[in-house]
Amino acid sequence: MQGRIVAIERWQDQASLNDHLGTPEMAAFFDKWMNRLKSDVMKYDAANERSLMD
Repeated sequence: MQGRIVAIERWQDQASLNDHLGTPEMAAFFDKWMNRLKSDVMKYDAANERSLMD
């Protein structure tokens, strides 16, 4: 079975992301799924954040 997962996350800072990725829950997720997934993970920095209507 094939499918696609698109995950969009917003992190306060790199330290917060690092903390999340270092949790036992994330280690368990990676152990279970990473050999079954083709992963193309990209990280982007957003600048000049503002409301859509501004």
